[in-house]
Amino acid sequence: MKLTQEEIFYLNKFDSITGVMPKDCFIDNNTIAFLVKPELLGKAIGKKGIKAKLLAKTFGKKVEIYPYYENVDDFIRNALPDINILAIEKKENNIQLKLDSTERRKIMDSIGKFKRIKKIAQRNYNIEDLRF
Repeated sequence: MKLTQEEIFYLNKFDSITGVMPKDCFIDNNTIAFLVKPELLGKAIGKKGIKAKLLAKTFGKKVEIYPYYENVDDFIRNALPDINILAIEKKENNIQLKLDSTERRKIMDSIGKFKRIKKIAQRNYNIEDLRF
């Protein structure tokens, strides 16, 4: 994975504000998504989200912080905590999420977030495609 100058800037700024060095960041229009170790997630967000709010104010963009797990299944389940995933099926480098209709609607309502999670999975877990 190659990082751009802009991504390196955001990673370093994130580290200086939170004291946590993220594993990766993904910039998507007006949102920046960061990937941190699960045990450092609370430190990165801060009490009552104070550090996350400070990051958003500093960057002038929305900030999302996701936990990084070695296993892609764990990453997906924790990145989408409000979605009840019935099953995660892997075929080669493609992942299919099995959802009921109400959960599909929830994902459709936040399709931008799903696309960011998909890009992070592609960059960090060698996944070609993530579908539901």
